[in-house]
Amino acid sequence: MSHISFAKRLIIVSLVCLLIAFVSGQFDGMAQHIFFGITTTLIFFVFSVIVYVAARISVDSPNRTRYIGLTISNMLGKMLISVAVVLIYQKVKNPSNTLFIIPFLLIYIIFTIFETHFLLQIANHKKS
Repeated sequence: MSHISFAKRLIIVSLVCLLIAFVSGQFDGMAQHIFFGITTTLIFFVFSVIVYVAARISVDSPNRTRYIGLTISNMLGKMLISVAVVLIYQKVKNPSNTLFIIPFLLIYIIFTIFETHFLLQIANHKKS
């Protein structure tokens, strides 16, 4: 996957996630969580860029386990970041409901699918 292709797809994924944040904010009890959806999208955007750069570097490493370690670290890191973001939001904002978790999970799933896709493409490109 080229840098341009990655950037285009990342922008599309991010715009879809921002749309989810804004649309979910139109439902009863969800308007207070729009900023959380935007923040979540921004966090996952930055995380995806970091993972992409690390994957491009590690796939060319003579140490074959480095790329596998990156993919495992990506999964674990993303889960930990997600739990931390939700707990911090819950603690700082003390929202009146837990509906914020719905757009959060959608955004999480979309970015996870995107990251899995580009990590597989990078690994497959290395094989050929």
